Amino acid sequence: MKLSYFLVMMIALIPLVDSHDQLAPGESLTYTRNYTVKVADLCAGWINNTANAGGIDDCDKTVNASKDAEWSIRTEYHPVASLKKDSDKDGKEVNVGDIITYTYSVGNIGDVNLTIDSIVDDMLGPIDIESPSGDSNSDGWLNLSEVWTYTASYVVQEDDLCSKIANWAILNALDPCKKPVPPANAYAEVKTICDELICTCCESGTNWGGIDVGNQKAMGLHNSEAKNSVNIITDQKGGHDCRAKNGAKIIADQREEE
Repeated sequence: MKLSYFLVMMIALIPLVDSHDQLAPGESLTYTRNYTVKVADLCAGWINNTANAGGIDDCDKTVNASKDAEWSIRTEYHPVASLKKDSDKDGKEVNVGDIITYTYSVGNIGDVNLTIDSIVDDMLGPIDIESPSGDSNSDGWLNLSEVWTYTASYVVQEDDLCSKIANWAILNALDPCKKPVPPANAYAEVKTICDELICTCCESGTNWGGIDVGNQKAMGLHNSEAKNSVNIITDQKGGHDCRAKNGAKIIADQREEE
């Protein structure tokens, strides 16, 4: 009976398998090795591997397999980022000079690590992303288990009053192959006070009791000329509805008295 001692070699990816097993005629041997997929494999799209088997017979002659064994596996991955935006003034009303602090929370809900390229707020512009909170292992990758947070502040301006401060943020990230990930969006809004000296049209239901409908209302119209005479005319159905939904009209006499 002729026996051979086989050495099985995995070319390109997996190191040599040195078994020194005896293989009798008609027998077969199976060997297993594990391979950990690398980033370069993902970016290539394929894992290509070739294996050769060789051995030594009883006459100390080298025996090789008649053909190489080849195997190709397609790789795929799904990078997905998430963005959440919150403000510290949620549920409150802000006035001129108040500071709103926004928090941007970035998550990784895909299956590969990500890098953050930018966060752009349509009101604040680019957000500083240099020092995120949440990079627990300090490797610079947004890992699957991590949530990174950033903050930015905004000072309320007079022009912001009379409506809600509503703004969007867009997150741009890159996958391990430096390819853009589909952008993620987040929205936040903050209520402002209704200042009758500034706002010409507040929300319906405003309590007009105690409001001086003379000079103050003229200022509310942003009409510096209408200092001396303001007439408010309403129809029979309405009341003092600042949106004039029921036919209410405000007429300002712009002539100054001598």
